[in-house]
Amino acid sequence: MVTHQYCTNRTLENFNLEVLKKIGILDSRELTLDYDNTIIFNEKQDSKMTYKRDYGYQPGVCTVNEQFVLYIENRNGNSDAKSFQRDTLERIFNLLETKKVKKIKNFRADAASYQYDVVTLL
Repeated sequence: MVTHQYCTNRTLENFNLEVLKKIGILDSRELTLDYDNTIIFNEKQDSKMTYKRDYGYQPGVCTVNEQFVLYIENRNGNSDAKSFQRDTLERIFNLLETKKVKKIKNFRADAASYQYDVVTLL
């Protein structure tokens, strides 16, 4: 049985966004968000088996304009990229809305985002 576990950090999310504002990244005319999950293999006690058959974590990461990290949400290794992705993206968009960031021109993601719930959210 797969147990999905996620770890968010509101303080870090808000801090990260404020830093991006302060250094002028969010002042760009157009912003492109890029969302992806990546496996970080490790041997920590709480790691879970990934689909690549090794232990690790699989955080979701959203960047701005391909260079700057906007949002990170840790996931255990057996939580694949498509699981609960709509929830993660909704948290990202709510954070942007709360901080009044409205210049999002493009959104990019891999095939894991090709789900009815995700497309409807976008």
